[in-house]
Amino acid sequence: MFEELEGVIPFEMDDPRLIGCRVTRIQLAPDMNTCRVYVLNDGPPEERPDVLHALEHAAPFIRSQAAASLGLKHTPKFLFFYDDAEEKAERVDAIIRGLEHRPDTTAAGPTPEDTSDE
Repeated sequence: MFEELEGVIPFEMDDPRLIGCRVTRIQLAPDMNTCRVYVLNDGPPEERPDVLHALEHAAPFIRSQAAASLGLKHTPKFLFFYDDAEEKAERVDAIIRGLEHRPDTTAAGPTPEDTSDE
């Protein structure tokens, strides 16, 4: 299913809002009634709602193309989401880099409380 969506969305869609849009991952529900489709686009963040709207508008076409390609009698309903995993990973990396540059307070040795009973 991923390969079919990966081919349909960026290559068979004429909507200019979908230029640079790519499927990053999918999550097919166990009952196969719905499929979460995660996408990224090369445009600025303010274009994300337009990209998702364009995909929702094109969902029947995308669904029919996937059904024909896979030979399925029943194709799941596609739900589109912007994949922010890459942005979250970058934020975590920035936090870690920030922590790496902080002075290490544990290397100062024992505190006065640690040596008071000697």
